[in-house]
Amino acid sequence: MRQPILAAACAALTGIALAGCASHPPAPVAELTRAHTLVGQAQASDAPRYDSVDLTAAQDKLQQADADAQSNPVLADQLAHEASVDAELALARTRARKAQESLGQVNDSLAALREQTNHVAASDGQDDTPASQGGR
Repeated sequence: MRQPILAAACAALTGIALAGCASHPPAPVAELTRAHTLVGQAQASDAPRYDSVDLTAAQDKLQQADADAQSNPVLADQLAHEASVDAELALARTRARKAQESLGQVNDSLAALREQTNHVAASDGQDDTPASQGGR
């Protein structure tokens, strides 16, 4: 008589233990790792200079995700995903602003070369020395 009761108690405890595990998902390690990587890349790419707003949002969400990883893994997963998206946006905006700066520098260089070329051409046409007139 004791064995069926013991078996039923073990089965009930096993069921409770499995239900407890199922209701508390594991920490979102992969999403947290991805978010940490992207935030690090954004920091290294000069995002603090070019897009500090999105970078700060990513850092704040990642910090909250780290804090909630064990106690509320579903929320931590969502926050880590949002942090990843914010970091990717900061990276994209940083790249775009760097490209705009480079384009501006190239345009400035081209304008300086044009001005120099025009100045040389104008001074060649106004030179009245005998050598420039073909030795007349």
